[in-house]
Amino acid sequence: MTDYSTRDLERYRTVSDLRVQKICEYRLFLKQRHGNRTLDASREGAHLHSKVRTAAVAGTNRILAVMILILTVILGALWLLG
Repeated sequence: MTDYSTRDLERYRTVSDLRVQKICEYRLFLKQRHGNRTLDASREGAHLHSKVRTAAVAGTNRILAVMILILTVILGALWLLG
């Protein structure tokens, strides 16, 4: 059995790299075959992705504001007691 522990794994591609490469090649094939056109499903998917991205940023900002408020209250209490 081959010992892989001494090999430099940095020069190998990951599975994710190969998956992305295959998707890009398939997308190129589809563009050559059907042209560069957008379908209703593609537009709806892009719209949904933008809504999710906006909601994620808004949720992160809200959590950060609550954490800052809690930290301020705790530090204020420690300052008054100290």
